Amino acid sequence: MNFQQTHFRIKPLEFDLFCGMDVDKKSISVTFGSHDGFVTSLKIPYDSANLIQYVRRRFPDKHVAFIYEAGPTGFGLYDDLVTQGYNCLVIGPTQMARSAADRVKTNRLDSRKLAEKLRGGEAKGIHVPNRLYRDLRHLVHLREVFVRSQQATKLRIKMLLIFEGIRISSGSSCGCQQESGFHLIQRDALIE
Repeated sequence: MNFQQTHFRIKPLEFDLFCGMDVDKKSISVTFGSHDGFVTSLKIPYDSANLIQYVRRRFPDKHVAFIYEAGPTGFGLYDDLVTQGYNCLVIGPTQMARSAADRVKTNRLDSRKLAEKLRGGEAKGIHVPNRLYRDLRHLVHLREVFVRSQQATKLRIKMLLIFEGIRISSGSSCGCQQESGFHLIQRDALIE
């Protein structure tokens, strides 16, 4: 099933509650606001199931919209909320305008600002790639890391051989062609 959201803005009049979330690796600071004002603020452990259960128990007949700022926790929370049928926006960190006078920054205040931004219709979400695309992107990145590591290891071996006076043919990438010469190195000589 594809639960990908295709819109990047939320129309405030279509919702009863606006949930601003400031997410870190251990917890979620949540602020619920309505058209009349703020309803409640709380801090829960980082688990989307806890959040969804709380919303269903506390606001069963309300149409809720969620928003949070993109960060190191990724898009798992977004995936879980959209899968459960909720509308969720993820905004870029640059969309959270902070004035020089805002010296106090707490997760609770940030979640409140996000809820206000969502309620005012000012929030524009970023594109969240689907799960398959993100998995493929991680796989390609991991492959690139391993290729670079393999190249670095080959260079270390090549430099060690040159340092020990063992000549290798020019233009060689220290691959299969050179492996036949490695047996010439005496193990006893290396141990001394």
